[in-house]
Amino acid sequence: MGAKIVPMQSPRRFAFGGAEIEVLAPTPEYVPVNEPKNNDSLVMRVRFGSRSLMLTGDVERPIEQEMLMGGAVQATDVLKVAHHGSRTSTTDAFLEAVHPSLAVISAGFENSYGHPHPMVVERLEEHHAGILRTDRDGLITIRTDGRRLTVDTFAWAQLETRP
Repeated sequence: MGAKIVPMQSPRRFAFGGAEIEVLAPTPEYVPVNEPKNNDSLVMRVRFGSRSLMLTGDVERPIEQEMLMGGAVQATDVLKVAHHGSRTSTTDAFLEAVHPSLAVISAGFENSYGHPHPMVVERLEEHHAGILRTDRDGLITIRTDGRRLTVDTFAWAQLETRP
């Protein structure tokens, strides 16, 4: 209650908690339709020290292309894979530019959409990204001190049940 909604679009930059946050999409030219769509997603690059993460929401190929053509995409340490690993995004050209060391896919266990799509997983492997998936690895926590990344996972299914 009482939270202020702040619409954002590129090329906005701001600091938050010692990190620099850069809005990459939507661009000023992007016009959303009446009903929210995947490409309305906010895409941000978060930098802390020498480390960076790209948070992609649910954007699809057209927005990836737009960011590539606008020169907004740079190499990043961690990529939050767009749209739960759907085949509608995470193109070869995008991965070539982002060149992530680690890719995180947020997808529900045995989800009805079949996310992540096998082609997306294959593309990530071809680009030598380590892959973490919430449907297999559970909760994924990534921390950085600006120099090193620390990754922790916690899968609920691995807990022993007690009588």
